[in-house]
Amino acid sequence: MAEILQQLLLDLHDTGVTQGTANALLQRQDSYGLRLVLAAFARSREPSFPEPSTVDHLYSAIMGDLRWMTETGESQLVSQLEELTLDADDAVRVEARKLLSPSRGFNK
Repeated sequence: MAEILQQLLLDLHDTGVTQGTANALLQRQDSYGLRLVLAAFARSREPSFPEPSTVDHLYSAIMGDLRWMTETGESQLVSQLEELTLDADDAVRVEARKLLSPSRGFNK
């Protein structure tokens, strides 16, 4: 299942699929969905990734979701990102740390 979701998140032909899949996974409001989106986000940031706009759509899904703009939502996101800084996947750990950095606004 995770492999299929990664293929959808990294669709090279339709960024609407990327955006829709990321939004659906984040609507789960759990670490699993966020983890999959962060893994795809890390992959899309690689210089060799063939579709440069994918990173923008994934970043938009992560940071642009309005529920993260509430105190409760921000607290939930920070907690999930902190959990993911211990993930087995190095790329997920790195992206979670970056999103928790003070320059991103999640510095609790």
